[in-house]
Amino acid sequence: MMMHKVDTGVIESCRQGDREALRVIFEAYKDKVYSLALCYLNGDVAAAKDLTQEVFIKLITRLEQFRGDAEFTTWLYRVVANACLDEHRKRRRWF
Repeated sequence: MMMHKVDTGVIESCRQGDREALRVIFEAYKDKVYSLALCYLNGDVAAAKDLTQEVFIKLITRLEQFRGDAEFTTWLYRVVANACLDEHRKRRRWF
């Protein structure tokens, strides 16, 4: 599998609606996002897959919030962590 480099150009292209740039970001980070979600959700595979999809939807809708002050991976990690915390809160309400 070829690993794609995600640089500011790719991020900017994605902000402008370039689907290929979004695919590059997805391919570069999907496995990392999934493993973080799987860890946060205590091995719940189905929930981790759902959360991975949610994270990339949030990425599309919130990419303009990425200011570039930090690494993109740091920002993406926060999006994943916040999504996992939201999931924990949802689950807590049901129990």
